[in-house]
Formats: sequence, C-alpha cells, structure tokens
Amino acid sequence: MNNRNQLWILLILGAIISLFAAANSDAKQTHQIRYRYIELGTLGGDYSWTTGINNWGQVVGVSELGNGAYRGFLWTAKDKKMKNLGSLDDDLISSTWAINDTGLVVGFSLGLDSQRQAILWDDKGMHPLETLGGTDSDALGINRHGTIAGYSLTSENLYRAAVWDSDGVSALDTPEGLESWAWSINTKGDIVGAFITSGIYLRAVVWSKKGVRELGTLGGDESEAFSINDKGDAVGGGAVCLKTLGGMPVCGIAMGIS
Repeated sequence: MNNRNQLWILLILGAIISLFAAANSDAKQTHQIRYRYIELGTLGGDYSWTTGINNWGQVVGVSELGNGAYRGFLWTAKDKKMKNLGSLDDDLISSTWAINDTGLVVGFSLGLDSQRQAILWDDKGMHPLETLGGTDSDALGINRHGTIAGYSLTSENLYRAAVWDSDGVSALDTPEGLESWAWSINTKGDIVGAFITSGIYLRAVVWSKKGVRELGTLGGDESEAFSINDKGDAVGGGAVCLKTLGGMPVCGIAMGIS
C-alpha cells in the first residue's frame, strides 16, 4: 500500500472517529437537558417544601394548609398530587423527614404543648413510635429494612439518639454518655449524628456494628454528621479554625465528607 492510500485511509478513519465523537457529545448534551422542574403544589396554603425522595420517585415534605396549619405530605408521579398524611389529634404541625423504597415514611407530629411525637406512616396509616421514657421524640431517618433512627427524651429528661426496629426502641451509646441524636441510617444499619461532650461541644459520631466512633472536627471545636451512604461515607459540617499570622484563630463553618 503506497503512502497516498495510507493517507486517505487515515483521513477517512479520522472523519469517522470525529463523527462518533460528535454524536456522543450530542447524546451527552441531550442527556443533560432531560431534567425538568415539576411543581408539586401545596395542600391549600402558600408554602411547601420537600424533605426526602426514594428510588421510585416518591417524594415527602411539608405543606401549609389553607387554615395556616402544616402537614407532612406524600407525592407520587402516578397520582401527580399531594396526599395529606395528617397529624396526631389534629396537632398544628406534622412533618416528614424521610421515605424508604418500600414507601415507609418517618417524621413527627407537634402538639400545642410544643412536644414532638415520632411518627411512622405506612399504607395502614399513622403510628406513634415508642419513646425512651420521655415525652419528646422525632424520627429522622429510615433504611430499606424499616429500621428508624432519631432521638427521644428519656425519663431522666435527657435527649438520646434512638433506634426503632422490630424489637422496639433502644438508646444508642455515646463516647461520654451525654445527650445525642441520630440523623441518618444506611442499609447496613450504620447511623450518624452527633453528641454533646462534657465540654458542651457538639461532635459528629457514627454508630455501627463495631461500636461508636467519634468522627472528629475540621480544626474547630464542633462537628455534626447529617447523612451516611451504604459505603459508610458520611457527610456533615463543622467549625474550621485557621491561625492568622498573629497567631489568633479565625473560625467558621464548613461542610465535609468523612
């Protein structure tokens, strides 16, 4: 094969590769613009916001009613409308925090006495969750197995991170045994949240089968973990402190991953 033929073959191959690259680029651009906004509406009031979504596209959140009260809602693409999840004893406020892939929803109902009651919603209705002996509780996260994480007031009037499962409710240990709360739980049952140290600082923590582990800070005194995935990666925030040339620390808030 002479050099001229080789050159033509290379030019043709180059053109084909360019066409495929252009087509692939167009496909990527087309994929990027597939997303669209869907207005979910309200339950009759002026305001609504979302707090969670599962892998089936079911959305939970909170909406204002026409009378000024607030209710947790469930929205599905099939129905294209909000379902009012109600509240306990016509409480002024109910709120949802999370929904798992089987459609179980967790949150709270808030009474006129400003006390929260942790709630589980399923296809049979609303179920108040047992407390650790106190009168205030909230369910903040739920995994695919239906295990719930949150907090509850104890009979000693202390807030403790709590987990609800088929055995009932139990308190989660903390490094210093003081007040704590749990924000999120993954499929394996790993839970993240925060506890208050003896120095009255807030510290991020993870509870797992290996025990309880403090996650540390970003140089400041405080941190908190808000969510954890199935790999065990946790995200949250904390105070960052940097030293200036004069030696004085300058602190602020930053978000991070652990």
